[in-house]
Amino acid sequence: MTEQEPQGDAAAEQGAVAPGGGAERQRLEGEFLLAMRRNGSIMQLLGQVSAERIGINVTDLNCLNIVALAGPMTAGELARATGLTTASITGVLDRLEDGGFVRRERDPKDRRRVIVTLNPGPGLREIGPTFGPMDSSAEYHHRPCLHPESIRR
Repeated sequence: MTEQEPQGDAAAEQGAVAPGGGAERQRLEGEFLLAMRRNGSIMQLLGQVSAERIGINVTDLNCLNIVALAGPMTAGELARATGLTTASITGVLDRLEDGGFVRRERDPKDRRRVIVTLNPGPGLREIGPTFGPMDSSAEYHHRPCLHPESIRR
């Protein structure tokens, strides 16, 4: 009778190398993590430049992106999504509304709640030239409100 090879967790406990493991896997993981760090830095810089270009700050741009990607939401939901206080969100929404980027509307079912929506007006038209080069991304095609053609209307 031959001795069977350990399987699953027993193999790991006995020091067996899992398929795709070892030095090559560690090298690939290291390269992936480095690429993620570089991507994060590039995205942060892109956010800063984009915010400056359309005349808002990075926090306001982050909130605008969340509303654009998630759709209409309450101010409280936006606060939870960002980790900001509701008082801070009020200031953010004041600035975004003054800039023409969003609208606040009373919830017809509960007048105490405020629903935040994108305002497809002049404010969003400013964003088109900034984010237009990313037009080929899937997100633009799945969210018509972000597509430069929709923003220009």
